Amino acid sequence: MNMKQSVRMRRRQLLKLMAATGLSYGGHAWASALSDRPIVLICPFAAGGTVDQYLRVIGKVAEGILGRTIVVENKPGAGGALATDHITRMKPDGHTLLFMPGGAFRAPWLQDSVRFDPTRDFTYIIGLTNLAFCLCVRDDSPLVDFEAFIRAGREKPGSIQYAAGSPVTLAPITMASFQRKYGVEYQHIPYNSGVEITSALLGGHVDALMDSVGANVPHINSGRLRLLASLGTERLKPWPNVPTALEQGYSLVLEGPMGLVGPKGMDDALVGELHDVFHQAMQDPEVGKILDAIVQPAWYRDPKAYAEYAAEAYVEAGRMVSAAGLSVK
Repeated sequence: MNMKQSVRMRRRQLLKLMAATGLSYGGHAWASALSDRPIVLICPFAAGGTVDQYLRVIGKVAEGILGRTIVVENKPGAGGALATDHITRMKPDGHTLLFMPGGAFRAPWLQDSVRFDPTRDFTYIIGLTNLAFCLCVRDDSPLVDFEAFIRAGREKPGSIQYAAGSPVTLAPITMASFQRKYGVEYQHIPYNSGVEITSALLGGHVDALMDSVGANVPHINSGRLRLLASLGTERLKPWPNVPTALEQGYSLVLEGPMGLVGPKGMDDALVGELHDVFHQAMQDPEVGKILDAIVQPAWYRDPKAYAEYAAEAYVEAGRMVSAAGLSVK
């Protein structure tokens, strides 16, 4: 079944549900709290990356369910803070939403110029997916396993260069704390996107990379990159024989739950409608396919659970940034 067929099936299922519950469908949508204007999904990362790919697929499925145009707009920069600040200045009418990056919880601890508060300035709608991270080297690297990576960081401090996002992103912040804890040292080389990070390693410009898995999947599968460790709490499904860093005795954990948020003050009817549409879209086979392709698990949270997660994540981000010696507060 292709995406168009899947969307039509989901729409028919929703129409049956509305009929059974007495809801009416007129024009382009049923008694919707939304206007007929397009809905804009703000992606905090560059076009073409795995997050962008996922958001375009689930946006297209949701568009078919809702009967309204949904477009993705990319606003990369400042580890996601640029897009996050943007959404705080939008009207709470449900027509501009943000795919909330993990960097939104760290930014207020890292930059004096950041004025938004993740616990106060957003309406949490639905948790959608969780970025999985990995540590990789090239196939010809002398770093044959994770222990070799650790030894190099101890015996030759700073000799290993690793590619990751900007200094305010999750990987380098986590690594800064990790280096302090275990007495190792690596040199961080920042790049703007996952594609650039992978290209830097493949091109021999760095010795390793720490990034989300998606852009690296084909290169791990082909053998050009060697996966030293998965950096979540569970092993990555395509490579079940590669243990996590935790399993190898090191508390190096990177995970990036993401979901949809809007500006603060959104009406409950809007939140409920958008939640239900995207929750249904999460079940679509096309969404499952893209998550499998980029090795990224689903992460469903309803509005209440997502807001609770956000409050905890903000506190944890402050602890992490402080442990890395980077806090401005």
